[in-house]
Parts: sequence; C-alpha cells; structure tokens
Amino acid sequence: MTRKDIVQAYDSITPTEEEKQRMRNAILSAVPRDLPVRKEMNMKNHVKKSLVIAALVAVTVFLMGAAAVFSMKDLKVGEYSPPTQAGQTQQTEARDMISLQGFASSPSFKATKEWREFEESYDPDYTKLQKAEEAGYQAPEAYTMYPCYTQEMVDKVDAICKKYNLKPLGKLWGETDHEKMFQMLGIPGITAPGAKTTLYSGYYFEGGTFQIEGDAGPYSFQYRCSMKDTLDYVHLVVGNIEDYAQWNYALPDETVLLLALSRDKALILADQDSYFASISVLSPGNMTQEDLEALAASFDFSYVPQKVDPAKADAREAEEEAEYMAKMEKQTEKIEAEYKEKYNVDSYAELVTNLKEKYKQNGFLEEAQYTLVDINGDGTDELITGRDNHGWSIYTMKDGKTHNLNFYEAIYLCDDGVIHHDDSFESEEQGNWIIHGYYRMNGTEVESIVRVAYNPNDGQWAKYTNANPLPDEIITEAEAMEIINSYKDIELDWKPITEFPMN
Repeated sequence: MTRKDIVQAYDSITPTEEEKQRMRNAILSAVPRDLPVRKEMNMKNHVKKSLVIAALVAVTVFLMGAAAVFSMKDLKVGEYSPPTQAGQTQQTEARDMISLQGFASSPSFKATKEWREFEESYDPDYTKLQKAEEAGYQAPEAYTMYPCYTQEMVDKVDAICKKYNLKPLGKLWGETDHEKMFQMLGIPGITAPGAKTTLYSGYYFEGGTFQIEGDAGPYSFQYRCSMKDTLDYVHLVVGNIEDYAQWNYALPDETVLLLALSRDKALILADQDSYFASISVLSPGNMTQEDLEALAASFDFSYVPQKVDPAKADAREAEEEAEYMAKMEKQTEKIEAEYKEKYNVDSYAELVTNLKEKYKQNGFLEEAQYTLVDINGDGTDELITGRDNHGWSIYTMKDGKTHNLNFYEAIYLCDDGVIHHDDSFESEEQGNWIIHGYYRMNGTEVESIVRVAYNPNDGQWAKYTNANPLPDEIITEAEAMEIINSYKDIELDWKPITEFPMN
C-alpha cells in the first residue's frame, strides 16, 4: 500500500461516531505511548517507521468498517465568494468554508449546513429585513445571533432543531473576565497546567457554547467550543483545503486532535463527545508542525461545559457593568487630574511650557503658533494656539487658572468677538455633516449664535435650532450662504509658539 493509497482512503470516508471511536482506538493501540499520532495528508516529510505502521493499521481497520474521521474535507459546508468590488474585472476565487460544529456525519454539522443554505437563499433583496426594521420586529433572545429578523426565520430555526433533536443557542452574555465566564460554564478552564497562554474577553450562550480570544507566545488565537446539542451558526473561511498539511495528534490523555497548517492559517480541532472545539491561529507566519503540536498541547479538552443559569449570568452581567463603569470613572478621574495638572495652571507661560512639550512629542512644535486676543472685551487676552493661520484651541483665565473653551481645530475669529469654528459630525441615519458654527463668549463660557451644516452625500443644507447633535431644520443653499457670509474672518497676528514670552 502506497502513501497515496493511505491518503485516498482517509479522504474517501465519512464516519459515524461508533466508527470514529474504533478508529481512535486502532491508532492509539498501534503507536507507542511516547509518540504522538501523526498522519500527514500532504506527505511532504518522511515519517518514522512506527507512524507508517500506525497509518497502515488504521487503514486496515477502516477497510473493515471503521474510518478515519479527521479530515477538513469532512468539515466543508460550502464555499465563500467575496463580493466583487467596484472596478474589479476578475472574479475573486471562491474559498472553502468549514463547520466549527462537528464532522459531516454529526447532526450538528447537518443542521448548521441546512441553516446556512436557508440563510443564503432567504430574502435576497433584503425587503423582509427592511420591513422588519420598519415594524420594529425583535426576535426572542435565543434567536438573535443567527440572526433572525422575521418570525419565519425563527420558525426555521425551530424546525431544524426539531429535525436534528437540537436546541437554539439560547441567550448570549459577554464577559471580560475569562475566569468568571468559566465559572458560569461550570468548567475549570481550557488550558493545560503550566501552559503559557493569556486569555482575554469572550462570550457564552445559555446552552454552553462559548468563544474566547487569547495569546500563546507569538501567536494569537480564537477558541470556540460549540455544544453538539445546539444549533450553532459560525463557519470559518479557510481558503483552499488542499493547501493544508493535516495530521492527527494525540494528547497524553489520549484525546486525538486534527491539526491543520497552511501559510495563512493554522487550526486545532477536537471532536469530543458533547462538543466540538476549534482553535484558529491568526497569522501563523513561519509556524512549523512542531510549533502547532506544542500549541495544541497547551490546551485541555477534558472539560464539559454545563448549561448556564440565566439568573446567575444576568446578575454577573450587571456586576460586570458596574465594574466597568467604576473602572471608566476611575480612568476619567485620572485623565482629568492629569489634564488639570498640565493645562489648568496659573499662567499662560506655564501652559505654553506644557503645550510645547506635547507638540514636540507629536512632531509639530516648529509649526505651532500662538496669538493673544481679548475676544470677550473684558481686558484679559485669550490665548489661541494653532498653525497655518487657524486655531487649534482657545484658552482663557477662569478663577485664576487657564481654562480651555473646548474648541478643537479649524478655529477663526470674526468681527465683534465672534468665534467661527468648522467641525464635522457623522451619523448612521443622516451620514456626514460639515458644520459651520458661530459662537460668542459670555464671560469665560461659550454660547452658540448659529450653526449651519452641509451634507455632501445629498447636497442638503440644514440649520441647528437647539442643542441636538444633528441639524433639525432644512434650509436652502442661499439661506445657508447668507448666514455664512454675514460673518467675516479677520486676520490675526500669529507668532511661533517657541517665541512665546516666558516672563
């Protein structure tokens, strides 16, 4: 039997769970305990004699009815074709897409494949989505991540679950503390003792499915555990399956993994009794097969996630939200304290000293300018900093300290102490607006006189009539120009900030 015969034999079979177990036992019994089980699909390197024997024994078993289960071909659910970009003349090559729920013989694989096929053909022109948004339809929490935006889609999920004896994923919770997430799932963790890994935030579902991100040395990875008794929706685009070297690798506890390595991606896959775990290595670079095996040995697949208690998860979510808000408040207080220390100081000279340090760090100290102008006519000059004859910021003195009027970039002065500030605002509902605002100082504070805005997407002009962040009164271009032309920018006496008098 040639190596080609072995490869073809492995690739031609889709096993049942019983056959999978017989195959696992055959592989493990044929190989010495101190050697990992490896089967290199591409056969680029010579293998040790014992491994060749293991492969031959495995194929002999498979010819008798037990099949090799570990092949990416048995995970393929379809192909992904990236949308054609404007001006693109050549069709982008389709890429293979695999299931992260189990192999082709499993109910979870068949269910997710059926859902994907339904989703691809459903609502091709998005009219149902538009109607659902207009009607404010909200699917039950257990169905939102598929995503279901009509009752028809919810019913389809239910039908698939009934057909394959599965359940919807259930409610979703996010978690920044991975240990707390594992507590909710009833597991000690996912890494082996002594593993040098760092885990970050993740999310988990009521049924036990979860996903988390992490680092292991130079490699970043995404780890997903999909419970086999639920209908999962996540698939992975892997490029061309034929580009991967694939082999089986046995952990010390006899868990047999499928490892796959290409130039652009590396995968660690574990087909356990109650779940399917997938680890996707992002940008593996020069990773070798030995590197991937070492990474695989960093994980422990003996855990079994439990169904999440929604009441406890909701309480933890509220707790985490409180922790997050407290953390953000502390960070805000720290930033404000640091700002006051540098920019709420006793004089413009001290302020300019700190500003020059910031400008130097940002690389534009030599371009920075300043000018002193009594904008509000109270006998005290305001300090304007900027460059290219327009302002960045305006400072005044308030209660004996320098005080920022909170204008940023594109600041000009007009007659009669009017501050002209050009800004922009982006809205999902109304697109981008270019804002021309005119303000006046009232003591040491600022009040708006008038603001007009232009939307380059549709050529529309509008006017602000209140403090709403979006303009709320449509006006003509002529009306807008009349407002803008009623304010004339004046020339200011700009000087290099490096020449600011420090005495």
